[in-house]
Amino acid sequence: MSEAIIPIRIEFTYVYEDYFPSVAWHRLFTLRKIAGWLIVLGLGVLAFIAFRRPPAPEAEAGGRGYALADNFLLFLGISAAIVLFYRYRRMSRKKWESTYPQQPWVMTFSQSHILIETPALRTEMQWTAFNRFEETDRWFVLHSIENHPLHLPARAIPAERVDDLRKLIAAQLSRSGGFPVQLKP
Repeated sequence: MSEAIIPIRIEFTYVYEDYFPSVAWHRLFTLRKIAGWLIVLGLGVLAFIAFRRPPAPEAEAGGRGYALADNFLLFLGISAAIVLFYRYRRMSRKKWESTYPQQPWVMTFSQSHILIETPALRTEMQWTAFNRFEETDRWFVLHSIENHPLHLPARAIPAERVDDLRKLIAAQLSRSGGFPVQLKP
């Protein structure tokens, strides 16, 4: 006889870092968004340096000439690029936080269903609605038949319940006719 599994209750709040972490792919995404401005800025600085008036005669004789101005413009261009990068990133965070207000989520995994509760809704999903499970470093993702995945941040799962949750998901998906689940070693 199989032992009864105690329902697993997980409380969490989605945060910006769950979806847009500070990793290389997000930096690349952000740079792609502002790449046009960076190119215009860089070409403007290069054009200014290349087409400036010729240096004074004392610069040709070993004086400093425009080297200080060139270095200042290069510093200014790099600083502007960094400011644009972080400003865009900050704007995207503020937009995400205003669009998706931080509200508490509660997911309860039992042998018969998954119960999802927020202040605005209460949804009960049967295990037969899911056909695949995927686990990453950041997420537990249950893929549904209707192609609406259920994302659960891995950080929200208590360490002592992670294996129980994996086993419950594997058991329920194999019963519901979903694809086999391969657990992480």
